[in-house]
Amino acid sequence: MRKKEAELAKVLQDNSELRAKSGLDKPQHNVQYVGFQMFSDDDFITATLSFRNVPNGKLLGKFEMPRLRVIYYIQSTGEEIADMFPVEWWSDTGSNPMDIGSQEQYAVVGSFFKQHGFWKAVEQLEDDSSFEYRLNSKQISTGSLHIRASLSSVTGLRIPPVEGILTLGEDGTASFQLTKGYIEAI
Repeated sequence: MRKKEAELAKVLQDNSELRAKSGLDKPQHNVQYVGFQMFSDDDFITATLSFRNVPNGKLLGKFEMPRLRVIYYIQSTGEEIADMFPVEWWSDTGSNPMDIGSQEQYAVVGSFFKQHGFWKAVEQLEDDSSFEYRLNSKQISTGSLHIRASLSSVTGLRIPPVEGILTLGEDGTASFQLTKGYIEAI
């Protein structure tokens, strides 16, 4: 737990320093990428990117109905293999977040199916006639993938993309190395 807290403190400090250098005027929100998190149950292993509205004294505003687009590229060739939008959000309640507040929210960048032994990228599509959501998935390869994740809200707020190397193992292990992604309010 101390390691995660130390990593979060470093990311938040780096973000604060870069925000100060950028000269941004009064952001509308303070949503930031804060880390990579894995979740596991009997059937699945889930790899997520986590975001939260990091208060600097108080919350600046709501980031309502967040939607994350993730584009996956083969690291060695740069070939695009999937473009998923909006990706599924992980929650122990089974529902998507209505907004990103001071509690972390987890966007799924990979789901490993233990029974079948492969990774999938999953997006939630809304049916035009029934307005109900259905999942659409695409199998993604193991190994190193470059991903670009762009977060936006239904009210038009967005943050600069998070980019990094997502490494997916054949045994359900995963890691993420941030390469670009200072998160600042726009």
